[in-house]
Amino acid sequence: MKKILAILIVFIAVILILPFGMGFLVKDKFEQVINNIPTNGNVKTTLVNYKRGWFSSTAEIRVDMIAPLQNMKAVPSKPIIILVFQHITHGPFLFDKNAQGRTSFHFGQAYILSIVNQAGASVDLSSLIKINGAISNTLHDGKILLDSKSLKIVADGINANADVSPAIDHVQGDLSVANFTVITPLFTQHMKNLNVTYNLKKTPQDLWVGKKDSTVAKLSYSWANVPLFTGDDLVMNVNTNESQGKLNADVNVTLQDLKANGKTYGPHKLSLTIHSVNADLLHQLSEQLNVFRSTAKPTPEQFRAFSQTFMKLLGKGLDITIHQLQISTPQGNVDFEAKVDLPAQASDTPNVFALLRDLNVKVDLQAPVALTQKLLKVAYQAELKKAKQQPTQKSAADVVNEQLNDLISNGQIIHDGDFYKTQISYNNMQLLINGKPMTPTARKALSVTPSKKVEKLPTP
Repeated sequence: MKKILAILIVFIAVILILPFGMGFLVKDKFEQVINNIPTNGNVKTTLVNYKRGWFSSTAEIRVDMIAPLQNMKAVPSKPIIILVFQHITHGPFLFDKNAQGRTSFHFGQAYILSIVNQAGASVDLSSLIKINGAISNTLHDGKILLDSKSLKIVADGINANADVSPAIDHVQGDLSVANFTVITPLFTQHMKNLNVTYNLKKTPQDLWVGKKDSTVAKLSYSWANVPLFTGDDLVMNVNTNESQGKLNADVNVTLQDLKANGKTYGPHKLSLTIHSVNADLLHQLSEQLNVFRSTAKPTPEQFRAFSQTFMKLLGKGLDITIHQLQISTPQGNVDFEAKVDLPAQASDTPNVFALLRDLNVKVDLQAPVALTQKLLKVAYQAELKKAKQQPTQKSAADVVNEQLNDLISNGQIIHDGDFYKTQISYNNMQLLINGKPMTPTARKALSVTPSKKVEKLPTP
């Protein structure tokens, strides 16, 4: 009987002591997670307070958000401050209620419940976070409402699952948002049925690489309260990796339909690769850019440091290839391909001349004749209005046709059936258009403006 009583006492003691010990482990893990949250110039996350208890702890996180385009006069730079309060239940014995109200039992280090409710911000992102070496986060039907003079964010139907490795160097999961809207004094952006899946790992340079796939069922964009376009079925696939200190990226984007000016265009496609970008300098450049974005007025020293890092990055070499950029229009498809090859320089501080000397560029462009003529007419009429000139004896169509004929006769464009084609290349500091050097006559044909080519009406 005494043995049973002793065992029972020891068992109860262990039950009581374990949560206290878990509290230390959870606090260390919690601080590690906060310190590894990726930051940028628009969002900054800070752990304000952490109170460790015996069976549970509480934490307060401060999130500073700055509206996009903050440096423009129309957008105040004052950040939105969100305070996230979290209740942390210590393990190892944890109970959880699922969406159906059923209670389940788990072994783990902790469960964390997060919620925000303050003036100008109503956020319900109450998530069940299981810490058991690795971190597992589950969020159901979350909502966000942030409202200030500089930025308004409204989102609902937020569901997420995320698994983070014990070392906080690998994360995978998925995110879905039923409706997501961003409103600033300059623009409004809305997305419906946003879905994201990701599998990312952290590189030695503190960059996150891996695979991220995103889809948006419907999107719309307005500028200065003027609707610009709406789109359907956006698909984006991004695959990045780091090898021997070089970052590589493959990007594929498809937009099925785009509606603007009462017309529907599509599908539109983009496929590009970026290879051999120095990862250390890219991280350094990213940090400097974040400083720019979070500073109302960057200093000359900051600009100088950014420029020096950017030149060093270019000096390490890179390779950019646009395999396909296709824009579908009622007149036909606009097709664009390009390749930019910049070999690595011998010097760690290359100058602009050295970069231009070794730069290789090749561009292929094909556009429908009808679309080209239409766009040139619009541009011509806009220039005429800007120059405050009277209508000419020649019609806009005649002026545009003359310009196109000059470009064709000088070899700057090739007329092939229903399309105009042009190939531009730059090599050994020489610019070639369709294999021919850029001559003064060719430059004149490319720079037609009303002040130079338009025939004015005779004065009465």
